[in-house]
Amino acid sequence: MSLHRVIPTEILYQLVEKNFGTATKVEEYSLLQGGLFNTTYRVMLEHAPAGL
Repeated sequence: MSLHRVIPTEILYQLVEKNFGTATKVEEYSLLQGGLFNTTYRVMLEHAPAGL
């Protein structure tokens, strides 16, 4: 059994919304290789300008 577990896209989007707010959107993301005991993602975010 692998220590790394890929999370579904919908969960990643929910985590971003919960932690950064609804004005922040995922522009792109990728699973990074390496790490010993966790699964690591690179997440590029886009934040909407204030007032929109």
